[in-house]
Amino acid sequence: AALARPADKGRSVVVIDAGAEARGNLTVSALEPLEKTVVAGVDSRFAVTVRNDGPVDADDVEVTITAGETTLPPVRIDRIGVGETGSANFTFNFQDIGSESLRAAVSADVLPIDNERHTAVDVRKGVRILIVDGAPSSEYGESESFFLNRALNPPGEARSGNDVRIVTENQFEALPLDEFQVIYICNLYRITEDRQAALEQWVASGGGLVLMLGDHVDAR
Repeated sequence: AALARPADKGRSVVVIDAGAEARGNLTVSALEPLEKTVVAGVDSRFAVTVRNDGPVDADDVEVTITAGETTLPPVRIDRIGVGETGSANFTFNFQDIGSESLRAAVSADVLPIDNERHTAVDVRKGVRILIVDGAPSSEYGESESFFLNRALNPPGEARSGNDVRIVTENQFEALPLDEFQVIYICNLYRITEDRQAALEQWVASGGGLVLMLGDHVDAR
């Protein structure tokens, strides 16, 4: 009744409970892949990080992981000191290509809104690799790229994690490079100035370039 009287006169009343005992507060601060590319059908590693924002150290912290619709066995962090972070790694194999979800959560505490974290994972067919074959051949095993392609993407049911495309010198000249993560240039006669400039920019942006020399290469 006493609180209602000022409210009747247009004033607001706010009641703050400041007498609760100090309790733990854990925050799931990060959830991220440890691989540069998450590939369908291949085990990928992920890391979850938990921060202790509470007043006491946290021991044996259990983190629940959900990948897509699958609940994984929980991961544990032995100890997280006050104001410190702890991390744990886990592995999961996404079977389908496309966007998938990951969720990490700790048990409920005084501030539940930060007890879980979600992230989207871009699952790809494989690491996009381009092989430029400077000496193609229709004869089995005779092309410059034959054994390299077999090493990177062996035939059979097991997935290599690599998505390989092979092109000739003429096809390479006008090919956009942005979709590839690794490029092998195998025994190519020459690289034009335009391709050289494009390759330099692509490498500067993080691409991995391998130059493999051979008898067709113009040494100059």
